[in-house]
Amino acid sequence: MKSFKLIFEEFFDFGDRFAFDMLDGFQYEGYPFEIFDDSFSFHIGGPLALDEPIIIKFEDVNMNCLYFVKFRESGWKRAKWDDNTKKWIITFNT
Repeated sequence: MKSFKLIFEEFFDFGDRFAFDMLDGFQYEGYPFEIFDDSFSFHIGGPLALDEPIIIKFEDVNMNCLYFVKFRESGWKRAKWDDNTKKWIITFNT
């Protein structure tokens, strides 16, 4: 099984802006800063964003709800790591 750290390193290479759901249903959108062994720092985007990045634990993220967008492409995409096929499944978010 691929580690959460490696999954998020790869995921954060897919786009320019990211969104994900937490297991408690809350959603974050913004930019990653640093990836640690059990978590990552994330800066929330928008006018009401905090000055400092927040720390997100891997275990609290809903791994079925990872989204990214590239600035030169239109539309958000959903990314899901499939541990059975050892491949990322990328679909347009509709």
